Amino acid sequence: MVSADDTPSQVAVVEYIGQHVEGAPHGLCKDTKLNEPYIWTPAETMEAISSMTKQQSAKAVYNKLTAELDVDVDPQNAAVVHDREYRDHCADVW
Repeated sequence: MVSADDTPSQVAVVEYIGQHVEGAPHGLCKDTKLNEPYIWTPAETMEAISSMTKQQSAKAVYNKLTAELDVDVDPQNAAVVHDREYRDHCADVW
């Protein structure tokens, strides 16, 4: 890049021409009207899910964890447990 006085420059300026488009909800968000942020499930909870789903169904694990854990560390919904169980199974196959 070259500046206005023809000397090399280390800074690039980019201008976006167009209309701003708001981002879409992501993660497990189904209701876009709630506009709640995506919340990560803590690693300790995910490890507990991995070990528990080897002996119990995903639904049983979800029910047990939501009853025992604080709302800040429990899985947000049953899909979190089901997805972890699925990924663990795929990892075992490979």
